[in-house]
Amino acid sequence: MVVATQSRPAFPEARTFVLLIGISNNPAFTKLGAPAADAAALYGALVDFKGCGLPAEDVTLLPEVDATGDRILKEIAAISSKASKTDRIFIYFAGHGMQLPSDFGLVAWDTRPGDHPQPPVLGSEIGRALSDTYAYGVLLVIDCCYGASFADYVPQFFRSRGAGGYRVLLSSTRANERSWEAAGGGSTFFSTYLRRSIDGSDPVGLIPGAIFLSDLTRHIAARVSTEVKKLNESYRQEQTFNGAYGTDPLVFRQARLTESRILLLLARFSWRDIVRFAVISTVAFLSVASVAFMTHYSVLERSLYATTVGDWIDIDVGRWGTHAYGFPKLFWQSDFTRDDVLATSQLRNAGGIVNAPIEQPVLPTLREQLTPGARIRLAYWAGEDDEARKGLLDLWKTDKSLTGAVHLVPRLARREDLQWLAAVQAEAPDERVKAFASVAAARVAPGDPASGFRQPRRGPYTLPMELLTAAAPPCSEAVRDYVVGLLGKVPSEDYRSAGINAALRLGCEIPLDALPMILIYSFGLFAVDDIAGYIDSRQSSSDQLLAMLPRFATADPEKSDLPKKTIAVIAVSERAPCVPALKGQLGAADPDVRALAVAALLAHCDDSVVGDLEAATASTPEVVAIFAMHGRVSAPQVRSRLAEKNLEVEDASYLLVALGAVGSAEDIEAIRNFVARRPDAEEGVRIAAVLALHRLHAPASYAAPFLNGIFESSKLALEWIVDVDPAGAVHLMREAVERRSGEAFVKFAQRLPLTPGDIEFLESAVRSGDAAAAGILAQIQPAEKVVELLSSPNRRVRSETATWASANPQMSEETLESSKSRLPNGHVRQLRGDLRAKKMILDLLEGAPQETRPWRARLLAATWRPELRSGLLLLLEGYRGSSPMRNFWAIRQGSP
Repeated sequence: MVVATQSRPAFPEARTFVLLIGISNNPAFTKLGAPAADAAALYGALVDFKGCGLPAEDVTLLPEVDATGDRILKEIAAISSKASKTDRIFIYFAGHGMQLPSDFGLVAWDTRPGDHPQPPVLGSEIGRALSDTYAYGVLLVIDCCYGASFADYVPQFFRSRGAGGYRVLLSSTRANERSWEAAGGGSTFFSTYLRRSIDGSDPVGLIPGAIFLSDLTRHIAARVSTEVKKLNESYRQEQTFNGAYGTDPLVFRQARLTESRILLLLARFSWRDIVRFAVISTVAFLSVASVAFMTHYSVLERSLYATTVGDWIDIDVGRWGTHAYGFPKLFWQSDFTRDDVLATSQLRNAGGIVNAPIEQPVLPTLREQLTPGARIRLAYWAGEDDEARKGLLDLWKTDKSLTGAVHLVPRLARREDLQWLAAVQAEAPDERVKAFASVAAARVAPGDPASGFRQPRRGPYTLPMELLTAAAPPCSEAVRDYVVGLLGKVPSEDYRSAGINAALRLGCEIPLDALPMILIYSFGLFAVDDIAGYIDSRQSSSDQLLAMLPRFATADPEKSDLPKKTIAVIAVSERAPCVPALKGQLGAADPDVRALAVAALLAHCDDSVVGDLEAATASTPEVVAIFAMHGRVSAPQVRSRLAEKNLEVEDASYLLVALGAVGSAEDIEAIRNFVARRPDAEEGVRIAAVLALHRLHAPASYAAPFLNGIFESSKLALEWIVDVDPAGAVHLMREAVERRSGEAFVKFAQRLPLTPGDIEFLESAVRSGDAAAAGILAQIQPAEKVVELLSSPNRRVRSETATWASANPQMSEETLESSKSRLPNGHVRQLRGDLRAKKMILDLLEGAPQETRPWRARLLAATWRPELRSGLLLLLEGYRGSSPMRNFWAIRQGSP
């Protein structure tokens, strides 16, 4: 918030109530060196007669061991109720902050995460504690890393000044920054210069001793920026503030000044002189302004200039140095940063300005300021591929790292560039550049020596995943050898899945002996899904592998873990046979082997084989859960097991899944009470409880306790709400978007019953720059509306639209032909590539056997993960589906 003022307000003599909190040593969080010391130093500055000289009874320094959440809120409420209409309140907090999905918290002394959670002090709670105050002014200062996130969820109290003079929240950092300390420790730069301003060490403003808000923030910002850059030129720390006030508020005054004295110093003229001067100035100003507007307004409206805002380059309407009322105004937020401009350009500096010629396009001027790599990207975004390719070849002559454009090598290279690609691989200074050249060669000529498929000296996982998508059918010898060599040898499930997918897509035959090796070399049970899916894919070698399963599964599990992994494959595969001999594994020493054998027998055998299975098997919680998936245990049996004392966390997770499978509505309260009695409940228990309650169709309101946090249980709880109470989910979505925190709802856009009023609300949010609202609309709006979003001048709106629009059924490459952007940008080109990938992915899925489509969707997600935006991953997730058995696997550690 920026306030310009021509005069200082008249303030009555008043008291200032102060609450200082500094927490350095919370045992559950990283120890900090500065907060407690900073709070104590501020106390001295405020009560010292050389500083503000406040009465000691009006200044409360809360010892950190006493600064519990309840005590902090109690102290805030106390000074809130004590302050009169002429008084001011100053609250200072230094320590850790926590960003939550719908709020921001300050870490109190008793705040605890994890197994014994104790919540932080929420911004909304602070707002409520202050809401009834009569105080003339309230200043809340927060000195913690990433503290500007507090402003994203600023309490309603700070959104209007009500009957008071000001309500201001000042944070030491932006949302993605840390609060830096001096090299010797003991104090942050922000708190140091706040204290020095208050105690008079640093003169602030025009009147020594009178500290106005604008003077204070300018002084601290300039000093902190200088100190941080001394640590490292690349470091940044910028304060932020939010709130409401009329004229520039007086927030502190030193003891040597009375407020009457301040007003006297401000009064340069008598009231009659001020009135006469104001009349003359107004007439003169209006005369000059009318001439200026008539002369310049139309010129400014057709003039553009580039400016640096933070780290980004924006285009504004107007001409720097000759602005009139209403100028400058935003024309376009470009996708270029300060790193994309030449070192000699003004745009390299914060706040740099470059004017375009009057009434001329800004693009030629901007292009002159860009580095060669950025110019290549600009040409590529504009669809000028020939010019971009030529620029890439020219850049190689002067910059072997291809800075700023190396990622375009696979997209722009042609077959005639193979010799150049070989030179890049031989001469490039780092592996990343060589890898992109390998991918480019693989795209245009998979069998060429320059291709990554022909370079066995480099491990396959040193190349981008894009190499596995580079070749087109049919399968060449080089590609087949590469894929087969990849399987079972790379310690990454994504690469293994990608290798299988590439083999299926290209028609590469996987040798039979390579398939068991995938199980042998894989970690835990992570390869089970891939082998089971391959068996179900009905490839020629999959039938032979299917015949080998019984022999592998019935081997001695004490000698290797291949039997356990094979039994898991049988349990998951749709085509696997009944293997009665697995009953011999029910006595194995490994409980996992016993449980997996039960799952495999129940999945494929009839009652003649499994009729007496319960009697032959130890009834562990894991086995009970598997029986429950098949309806072979009763709800009372599961309830009795859950009632056992000293139940292990993992066992509780299995039993909750079981109760969700066989229970009824009467078990909903029992599950809730079970979790409530377990304050130490780990995330596995919370996930199992959410899955069980969701399966039992518990009311959506019961999901609320699981929504706080960033863990998987909170994501599953939100999906539960969307399924059970879609209208309630829409209400939550609107509240989240109003707080600028609606990201979690974007993936559910197509499942939300949005009304025209909701659409209008989201469109209004997009106009104010909300990216989450753009992501929702991009999936459900008609194609022409999505194209409009892609043309938004707001960078984040364009990016989120391009990220999610591929999930919109109405979007295709053809619909983008009508896209008209003010300036070239990468988002339209990005979405066009996504839509092309979408068509290929859908063709691959629809051409696969029905029962293997969920598995193929997972393979595709793994293969294209570096290239797929959220919209296509959401599309693949829709094919993946879910089942109680997969929910059971999700609870087990080390399972697929």
